[in-house]
Amino acid sequence: PTAASDTNDYITFSSITDILAPPKKHPPVIFGKLEKVLIEGKAIYSRGELFTSHAHRADQRGVNGNIVDGCDSVVVSRQSIDFREDDGLEWIQYTSSRRQGGGALYKSFLCGHPIRVFRSSNLDSPFAPPPRDQGRTAYRY
Repeated sequence: PTAASDTNDYITFSSITDILAPPKKHPPVIFGKLEKVLIEGKAIYSRGELFTSHAHRADQRGVNGNIVDGCDSVVVSRQSIDFREDDGLEWIQYTSSRRQGGGALYKSFLCGHPIRVFRSSNLDSPFAPPPRDQGRTAYRY
């Protein structure tokens, strides 16, 4: 045995297959209301609750979905006057690059897919929910 094998510096077969394995697929895009999971306009959710309930599975990005299937949900956490973003309760003007989900948004627009919208308590909007306890960010469907 060499010093390297004594310290476990060799790559094992299982770690190589883990590295070479294709990335795990996300659950399929789910369009429309999730009535058994979410209460529209009534409840306040954390970002983690949106993620674990599959209501919005993009844990960091504002747009959930892909360019092939489309977008099923958007988290609106900021609005830029420079981009003319706005919120009219029944409509939003939202800016996103293709890489950040704009392609998925456009695909849903072309196909007429419904998109769930979650507003953050960080928004300067009359439709934004109040923050959660201890000032933590809240989201309303």
